[in-house]
Amino acid sequence: TGTPTFTNDSVTGISQTAIANLQTAVNLAQERGVGLILCLWSFGMLDSESINATLIARNKKMLTDTNYTRKYINNALIPMIDSLKGHKGIICWEIFNEPEGMASDANDWAGWLDTTVAMVNIQRFINLATGAIHRTDPNALVSSGAWNVAVNTDITLTGSGIPSSINFYRDDRLIASGGDIDGTLDFYMIHYYADHGTNSSP
Repeated sequence: TGTPTFTNDSVTGISQTAIANLQTAVNLAQERGVGLILCLWSFGMLDSESINATLIARNKKMLTDTNYTRKYINNALIPMIDSLKGHKGIICWEIFNEPEGMASDANDWAGWLDTTVAMVNIQRFINLATGAIHRTDPNALVSSGAWNVAVNTDITLTGSGIPSSINFYRDDRLIASGGDIDGTLDFYMIHYYADHGTNSSP
């Protein structure tokens, strides 16, 4: 809700204060032997219980319209990555926390918000943002946090109670969604909750 900087519905920048605060946090972590995973966005960006309709509308536009996605990438993401390029305190950049929560078609059991977008929009955003990060800092690692292994594998999870599995984050599927050959994840990041049972454990 506080960063990046929007003018009307477009991302027009990121404040120097936000970048300085991030640099301070990463420096403090490194001094103490701690590595950080820096998460850019979460499904909460479309959550009506957390933010108002104006913020949801602009965030949805950024997800679904590539012109607005590129404004975010060019005006905020690239300057932020460039300011922290090569920092040893950063383990990786995480594009989303559990984006399946805001997906209308991420299998039969995702999309737990009132406002959703098609999964291809999420895949395209990941592809374009990841490609930009890789070109800005070739040594940076990039991933995205899947809520369950069922959205990160093509293997059927027998006995899990989950009707189907698909790896939305496979290299070829990400490239097909956004067309950026540099926009593939360096490793998979899968969340797990005990109540999912052992059959859907990573």
